[in-house]
Amino acid sequence: MIYKNTMLNIVDNCGARKAKCIKICKKITWGNVGDLILVVLRCFYNLKKKIKKGLIYLGLIVGVKKWTYRFSGFFYRFFFNKVLICNLQFKFLGSKVYGLVSNEFKKKIYRYHGIRFYYKLLSYSCYIL
Repeated sequence: MIYKNTMLNIVDNCGARKAKCIKICKKITWGNVGDLILVVLRCFYNLKKKIKKGLIYLGLIVGVKKWTYRFSGFFYRFFFNKVLICNLQFKFLGSKVYGLVSNEFKKKIYRYHGIRFYYKLLSYSCYIL
């Protein structure tokens, strides 16, 4: 579960490594896989990309550290909280997704009817758990 002020690892090649959650974009106070959050970027490895320090971006949660249960009886968790970075117009800032993406992320696509960028993000990821 992701709360306000949680530090997250960024798993795409947008140029940043860590982000801090400043708001969950739904009525509940916590976020899970597939939810949108507002983030501020903290740690960078390449400042020559499109990202800027101190600006607010949209983050899409693709993995959480908390144990997740599936109806098949399977429990899984990630080693850290994972997020993908998009700008406020829902444009994905990276061109590659590193590591696994949770299958529950695929199920959340059907919840947001107006947002089509989820399909594009799934095509960037090579592994779906």
